[in-house]
Amino acid sequence: FQFEVQDQSVGKNITIQEGVVLNNTSSACAAFFSGQSMIFTPHRDEFTFLKADDFTISFWVKHQPTASGTSVLISKSDIIQKQVYGYLDKINQNDLIVPTMHVSWSTEYEPTPIYPYRFEVNSSNRLLFKRSDGKDILSLSGSINLNDSKWHHYAAVKSGSSIYLYQDSIIVQSGSEVTYNPVHSCALLFGCKT
Repeated sequence: FQFEVQDQSVGKNITIQEGVVLNNTSSACAAFFSGQSMIFTPHRDEFTFLKADDFTISFWVKHQPTASGTSVLISKSDIIQKQVYGYLDKINQNDLIVPTMHVSWSTEYEPTPIYPYRFEVNSSNRLLFKRSDGKDILSLSGSINLNDSKWHHYAAVKSGSSIYLYQDSIIVQSGSEVTYNPVHSCALLFGCKT
């Protein structure tokens, strides 16, 4: 796929990492990705949008489907280790054993995704915008199969407590903001595959 960045400081046809080539014109810059290539940008607070922040992230994409898996276009995501609460068997008044949640601390942890935003193309070749706080996951889906060899414009717009996914200037889905701030200090990635 390709995405456009408004950065005219790069020269023509500069390879950032194997498989990523920047092609600069007088008005914009496009990046071309192949295979497992990506652009890595270290964490900056300006790239992590909190619950109180309104934001817009937009880009153009012409997707070339991969053989399998999910193509991640833009991602600021990580896995946190969330503590697991255990279950304790308890005997009720009818002498039946029933599991109940044990509310004390546990030494077990489960991997939990947390990300302020993530754009990916799923196995059905549809773009997904995702936002997770470790408790809730908001997932908005585009309606076009991206295996059509055409350019499409996408934008995720957060206004107040609502988030909208635009596809070619039309709102295709909306949802409510996650419960907590999706805060972490991960890198911002462009063009990786999971």
